[in-house]
Amino acid sequence: MLEGYRVTEFVFWPTEGYWGYVNWDGPISVANIGAPYVCDLLTFGIFFSVCMLVLFKRRWGWINLIALGIISPLVNSYHNYRGGLQGPNDVGKLLKLIPDEIVHWYFWLTISLYALGLVIVFSLSRTARTQIQVRRTNNKKRITLLPLESLRNRDKKCNKYWSNKQ
Repeated sequence: MLEGYRVTEFVFWPTEGYWGYVNWDGPISVANIGAPYVCDLLTFGIFFSVCMLVLFKRRWGWINLIALGIISPLVNSYHNYRGGLQGPNDVGKLLKLIPDEIVHWYFWLTISLYALGLVIVFSLSRTARTQIQVRRTNNKKRITLLPLESLRNRDKKCNKYWSNKQ
């Protein structure tokens, strides 16, 4: 649209074997074909930062952000890269317009980054390193976020106590 194209069809929901698509009038350029993959990278960067730095009290919110901002770019890029190697889609068109090495390098780098980011978020983020503990006090629920290290220390003390009792 910034280059003067007119969008003729925009489908958000997965239909007809596609994950959603956009049709437009105008010539094909590298900028309009590659834009979704640059947006995937930007989306990943923003959501990765939020998921790493913010401590979520509700894990369902954290999991949904991971699905939307980390898993979705990973699946989208992998699906389209694989499809572009086998047939004509956006990635196949990019392979015809610019040198193959650049396209392969970009997709291998971003797909690897997304996968590594997924592992890092599930292992090193503030939310992943805390355990939610629910306590009942005077018939009221009190939720406490505890670091996993304190739970491990508590478990070691319990194991030591029970092993001495036996």
